[in-house]
Amino acid sequence: MRTNKVDYCRIHGYDIFYNNAFLHPKMDWFWAKRPKPQLIKAAMLAHPEADWIFWVDSDAAFTDMDFKIPLERFKDYDMVTGGRAESKEKTWLSVNSGVILFRNCKWAMDFVQEWADMGAQSPKFEEWGRIVMATFEDKIDAYTDDQSD
Repeated sequence: MRTNKVDYCRIHGYDIFYNNAFLHPKMDWFWAKRPKPQLIKAAMLAHPEADWIFWVDSDAAFTDMDFKIPLERFKDYDMVTGGRAESKEKTWLSVNSGVILFRNCKWAMDFVQEWADMGAQSPKFEEWGRIVMATFEDKIDAYTDDQSD
């Protein structure tokens, strides 16, 4: 799937950054495989000249190589992600973080830091577990994983 992303970025003139390293020993299970917030934050800090950071999970693929991200459509937003807009109830499955677009700005940096604090490496991990359990009736455990990240 990496070739798919490399080809897409080459066609549209985007830089691509790929990681397969574990960033912290406590980042087990989903957090070890997908340390999204930490990598997004690292990209933001390393590339302040970039207006947008576009995260695409390793198991996602571009099926329309001609599709160009309509950035002008998102001029009033700092984060764009897919989800279940039709859902009126709070559910821990309502947002898909597998493909997510962040404006490289302070709000997004702060958001990504809070998101990172949900991981097992954070001293706030248990606190976030309690918040998730209190917020989402359909969440069966306090572990913040790739479905609630």
